[in-house]
Amino acid sequence: MRKSLKIALITAGVLCAAGLIAAAAGGFLFHWNMEELDMVPGYEEKIFLAQSDTREVILKVASRSVRIENNSSDAVQIEYSQDDLIRYILTEEDGTVTMTQENKRHWFDSFRYGMFSGIKTSSPIVVKLPAGFAGALSVQSQNGRIDAEASAFLERCRLLTSNARVAVKNLTCGELEARSSNAAIQLKNVSAEGSITANTSNASVLMTAVSCKAGAVKTSNGGLRLKNVTARERVEAQTSNGSVKFTVTAPQIKLQSSNGSITGRINGRETDYSISCKTSNSSQNLYDTERPESENRLDIATSNGKVQVRFTN
Repeated sequence: MRKSLKIALITAGVLCAAGLIAAAAGGFLFHWNMEELDMVPGYEEKIFLAQSDTREVILKVASRSVRIENNSSDAVQIEYSQDDLIRYILTEEDGTVTMTQENKRHWFDSFRYGMFSGIKTSSPIVVKLPAGFAGALSVQSQNGRIDAEASAFLERCRLLTSNARVAVKNLTCGELEARSSNAAIQLKNVSAEGSITANTSNASVLMTAVSCKAGAVKTSNGGLRLKNVTARERVEAQTSNGSVKFTVTAPQIKLQSSNGSITGRINGRETDYSISCKTSNSSQNLYDTERPESENRLDIATSNGKVQVRFTN
């Protein structure tokens, strides 16, 4: 046997022995019961049913997907699962249902359960809203996707997460705020009496068949797609290192990018708008034009990308 191979085998043996000693020491320090090492944390599925008329639903969870959907009954219902390591606390007071998360997980639990049997994958939290619900909804998650589709009218709707997608479909509300990071935001067939705000980063924002009083869309390192977006007052869309493609109807329109093109269609006449249009290192088909007699305004600015805008009339 070569001397180098012999040294390698001896070293590997020493490291294995050290690992076993460390594991035994950890078990002693944290009082692990070795008979329980190949067990998963106690798991249960639960259903919460609101007992009174609900005007607001608040969820504050982490690393858990949330789905909003319709409920055939007349009460707010929340379906969820929990185990001994992560549990949920639900309260109902003065018409407000609140769900918070209690984390009992220790640093060694992932090693313990992951090594021997694996921690059971959590299913999404499902919030079911009755058709007659006309209150507020607030969901705050981290690293968990949020999907919302419900026929109820939401006075206010706040959907906040990070590192996961937010998708809203067929929703009517007073105001809507959708925020994430490092993941896309998608709004389709959404109507708001007030404002709609959609913010993310390092990902795209897609809005299709959306109407509101005012819309504000923002991302970075991602593209913006606004298809058939209508606003009674204004639409603002801003990105960097991404393009903006749009079909928009609004009296006040502001589109901004860098290192990306801005192309699309405005429903209206060019002569109805005062126009400010700036780009660099590329072509444009609009130029600065002031029309003091009109209150409508179009502001476009980008760099290293073309501007190509047409009007329907």
